[in-house]
Amino acid sequence: MSLKTVPQNIIRYLNDQSIDLRVRMMYFLEYASFIACLIGTVSMFPLTQPIESMIPNLILFAVSFISLYFSHKKKQYKLSILIMITGCANFALPWMFFSAGGNESGMPIWLVFGVVVSCLMLEGRTRIVILTITILEYMACICIGHFFPQTVTPLVGNDAMFYDLIQSFAVVCFCLTIMLGIYITPHNKQHKILEEQSRELRKIMQTDALTGMFNRHAYYDEINTYKDSKDLGNL
Repeated sequence: MSLKTVPQNIIRYLNDQSIDLRVRMMYFLEYASFIACLIGTVSMFPLTQPIESMIPNLILFAVSFISLYFSHKKKQYKLSILIMITGCANFALPWMFFSAGGNESGMPIWLVFGVVVSCLMLEGRTRIVILTITILEYMACICIGHFFPQTVTPLVGNDAMFYDLIQSFAVVCFCLTIMLGIYITPHNKQHKILEEQSRELRKIMQTDALTGMFNRHAYYDEINTYKDSKDLGNL
């Protein structure tokens, strides 16, 4: 897969309703992780951050590559989703927390993102187990960062925290907007289809097949409507 085909693949996977919902979100997350790594790495240079801060980005690159391999080549989607979630949420983000400012940065926003994505992508007992581990792990990171600040590599520069917060907030909002849009859109379409089918069924029940006029069911429905509204004077 060349870099030129990445935008086309993203658009195709997001719009293809025949592809499973979680698989489409996984594809977006895989591609978005590359963009997030690129933004995070580039932003570290003007802020003169230590080289150790780039290690989580390398982990994220590796996890994304492995996940893409299993999803595109092997078609093992469940394994690919599990690798992507555990690699990002349980390894890259905690490491990034301690190497990029801890509580005094935008990392708490990313921790919330990790929990939400795990909830959306996983299912069944796997979701419960991974979510429990993830939440406990993040709570431990926050507590360690607060009570043992020496374990956290602080951001360098007066405006580093501000820029990191803005960057984290913008990227997380963008990713969650896309993922929630992927998740909600099929439900909205299905709801509209059910509403349309309900109207058609009601019309069939209330009209005569030969004459097209209202039958007794329509009159009964109207009488019940008036009774429910206590508007018997209109009869």
